[in-house]
Amino acid sequence: MRKFLPVLLLPLAAVFVWWLARVKPPVGVPAPVSPVTAGASTSAGKSSAAPGAATAASPAAEPAAPAGPPPTAEELLQKFTAALGGPNPVPSLLALLASARTALSPRDHSLLFTKLGALLAAGDPKVSAELIKALQQQNFSDSQTLGTLVVSGMIRRGPESAAAWLKTLDASVHARQFYQTLGRDWAVRNMDGARGWINTLQENMHNQAAAVEGLADPWAEQDLKGLLEWAGKIEDTHVRGAALLKAVKQLTVTDPPAAAKLGLTFPDTLTRRQALESALTTWIRQSPDPAPARDFVEQIPDPATRDEARLSFTEALGQKNRDAAEAYVNKLPDSIREQARLRLYPSKP
Repeated sequence: MRKFLPVLLLPLAAVFVWWLARVKPPVGVPAPVSPVTAGASTSAGKSSAAPGAATAASPAAEPAAPAGPPPTAEELLQKFTAALGGPNPVPSLLALLASARTALSPRDHSLLFTKLGALLAAGDPKVSAELIKALQQQNFSDSQTLGTLVVSGMIRRGPESAAAWLKTLDASVHARQFYQTLGRDWAVRNMDGARGWINTLQENMHNQAAAVEGLADPWAEQDLKGLLEWAGKIEDTHVRGAALLKAVKQLTVTDPPAAAKLGLTFPDTLTRRQALESALTTWIRQSPDPAPARDFVEQIPDPATRDEARLSFTEALGQKNRDAAEAYVNKLPDSIREQARLRLYPSKP
């Protein structure tokens, strides 16, 4: 039996080696894959490789081009000029203005607007009016600045052209600023012509008052007495007040006491109060001693006007010397003391 045992074990050993080779392949030999496992692996491989395969099949995405330098003021001006020659320029002009706000420095932006204002003033008035109206909804400040520059530019073509253009913008929120600009610039060129134009604006006292404010600036510098005489003949209180206040403010620059005395003579209550407030504020700010201004206020004969002047004096003195203003308020009559204290301490209950 022992003699035949090796012979019997050899087949068993061969079977064992064959079985071991099936279960655990030798190092370096890949393991066999069953059909089920192979199918699953293939499916998973297809699924996970799909995006990669698609990417490999399709052309690679182009890298984003680097942003170029922002446009210069000169480049934008060239684009503005080209847009003005187009059939419907306003949308293109609005887009260019938006680009200018982000691309240019404040200095370059101002220079661009000056040149653009001249371009618009020399072009079709309808286009510039339409642009100002549209820009008013997009950027309030730009519409006012550009509109003012257009008015000034149109005066070179003739003030009458600018006046006709302004009539199309009467409803603009910037109408007051535009009329004031035209009144001032026209008066500098031709005072008589400016006065004649202002007389045609009686149908709209707000625009007329704005034009008078503009005209009064250069007139007050040249001939204050003549301005006062002319203003005194204006019938409308609002328009007359606009001219008189300009006269007082001009006089305040050189002689605040005289300006206060002039303001005291104005017949209209509101104009008188505003004139006294302007003159007293400058008087106290410029004078080292508030006593003369205080004495002027206390000697005003009309009680209501005196009390209004006391309030203006208190507020102006409080900005310069709070302790002195407090001492003044404490000596005021009971009827006005609390109002004066509110002017001195507006945030106190």
